[in-house]
Amino acid sequence: MKPTTTGLLFILIATQRVVCANFNDANWVSLSAFPGANGTVYAMVTNASSGVLYIGGSFNVVGTTVAASVAQWDGTNWSSLGSGLGGTIRALAVDSAGNVYGGGAFTNVALGATNVAKWDGSTWSGLGFGMKGTILGLAVDGAGTVYAGGNFTNSSLMATNIAQWQGGTWSPMGFGMNNNVFTLAVDGSGNVYAGGDFTLADGASANSVAEWNGSGWSSVGAGMNGSLLL
Repeated sequence: MKPTTTGLLFILIATQRVVCANFNDANWVSLSAFPGANGTVYAMVTNASSGVLYIGGSFNVVGTTVAASVAQWDGTNWSSLGSGLGGTIRALAVDSAGNVYGGGAFTNVALGATNVAKWDGSTWSGLGFGMKGTILGLAVDGAGTVYAGGNFTNSSLMATNIAQWQGGTWSPMGFGMNNNVFTLAVDGSGNVYAGGDFTLADGASANSVAEWNGSGWSSVGAGMNGSLLL
């Protein structure tokens, strides 16, 4: 029987560009009559309420639209998010209010943003002093707390490879991880899950995946025997 499921499917090809298509009855249809991004796309996220797709990476044009490392697709057209961020965007997240967070490796002096910034629908702004290192993963919980993971340290916060932004302030999450955090997820109870290529979380054994319960990290079973990237 011919499948009848419809929906929107996005395929990320990190080594070259984004391929985006509507999946309908097993047929691929281009999102645009023009080429996709002219560089690497590392991150995608959708706004569950509006259906808008956001992409981030290392590019300056999407379709025929000039967009510095981040762009949005509204179902019909690509458009930029202000003047963009520049550098390389490695992670994106959207909160319940529709704010978009971008993290990666960039410095935007005009915004006062270092490796992480927020788009409120009209303007980009930095999140405090940002992070001194690359942000590779972002997540937001229902209360609006932003979690950032990656390859960074912040001696003033005592934050290593992971931190949280809450109430306009960055704070550490225990002793962090001993290596890269590539991906983050939050469940309905507010527990945070981190994946990467670390072996320690909070100083205790955790093979590539760990859970934060709001006060401390713990391993998730025996973990993984390799890196957890997505």
